[in-house]
Amino acid sequence: MVKPFLFYSFFMESLEKIEKIKAFQDQVRKIQESLTDTVLSEGGELQVVMNGNIQLLEVKWLVPVSDVGKQTQILIKTINHAILSINLRLKQSMQQVTQSMNLPNIGV
Repeated sequence: MVKPFLFYSFFMESLEKIEKIKAFQDQVRKIQESLTDTVLSEGGELQVVMNGNIQLLEVKWLVPVSDVGKQTQILIKTINHAILSINLRLKQSMQQVTQSMNLPNIGV
């Protein structure tokens, strides 16, 4: 038979873990909402802005590029660079959150 105290102790520990997870989720949501990253193409022709939800917010051509093939290459490379950049910033922010909340590194 399970002793009431042991069950209560297990229950309280579980509630504390659930609260920690909820707090972590809130922090992640706040980070995703607040992060933005502006990336320039290698040649400086294009600027893109991406947010922490990996959504493209702005695409701005700074220098006209008449060749459609070159435009496409620049656009793809710059967007891919922005995705990598924002993912790195997200990972760094998540590591700070997990450390501040005494959570193990969860490999985000």
